[in-house]
Formats: sequence, structure tokens, C-alpha cells
Amino acid sequence: MFAAAEELAGMAAAEGGKPIYSYLDERACSAGYVLASAADKVFGRREVTGGSIAALINVIDTSRAFEKAGLEPIVIRAEWADRKARGGPGEKIDKETIAKLTSLVDDASAQIVEFVAAMRGMTENAIRDLRGDVFTGTQMVELGLMDDIKSEREAWDLLKEEIRSR
Repeated sequence: MFAAAEELAGMAAAEGGKPIYSYLDERACSAGYVLASAADKVFGRREVTGGSIAALINVIDTSRAFEKAGLEPIVIRAEWADRKARGGPGEKIDKETIAKLTSLVDDASAQIVEFVAAMRGMTENAIRDLRGDVFTGTQMVELGLMDDIKSEREAWDLLKEEIRSR
């Protein structure tokens, strides 16, 4: 995702390339919003849902269900790779696994926050203050995540106008 977003940002008019606009139609959350933020301008519908700027990992501890069903998971790992794929089906998810997954989520989220803040001209704290929440198009404009509410046709017309004026 970051490679694509960085490539897009590098082609943008802000970097001496062509103007690139993102249009948010229905939903632009998480990685979808990260990609959209790489554009020179971000427009969308009033009723779009977007944001959710952070990473997450969902895990389910199925160990009790396995136990109740009389199943015992047998996981064979390399002797030196005792942390490999911890928390798989039927395995108890221990505190060390939760800590490791949390560190992965925190690291990925920090990269996302840094990128979106740079692309939108916002501070990293302003992005973190959004707390990974989702917003409507109107709210996204107020927060600086979108430039304006436009129909798709209006956004295309603005892009054409910008290209002609160069």
C-alpha cells in the first residue's frame, strides 16, 4: 500500500507532475484513505464514509472452543522458531503474542499517520486525535481530510480546468 501511495504522491503536481485528484464516492477507510490522501486534491460526496486512519489486527482466541470440543491443536515449529505464527487455530493467545501484535499495529499505524499527515498538510497529532474513527464527507472537509464536497462531474470539471490553466 505504501509503495503505491508514495508512487502516486511522487507523480502529483505538488511534486512537479500532473495534477491528481481523488474522488471518494462511498467509502474511503484505512488503506483506501491512505491512497486517496496521496493526491493533490481530495473531493467526495457528502455522504461518503472515510477515515479510519490506523492499522489493526483481529485475532480470536479459539483455545476454549477447541478444548470444549475435545480438540487439541498440535503445532510443529522449527526448534528455534517458537514464536512463529503464534495464536493460530486452537492455540491460547498469550501476553507475549498480544504484545508482539500490538507492536506491529503501533508501527504500521505510525507509518500511516506520518504519511497522511504529510500528504494532507496536517500534524501527526491532528491525525492521532481522530482516534481511528470514521467520518462523513462534511466532517472530513471540516477536519481537513477532504478539500471539498463535490459531485464526481464537478471534480472532473475542476481537474480539467486546472490542467488547461497550466
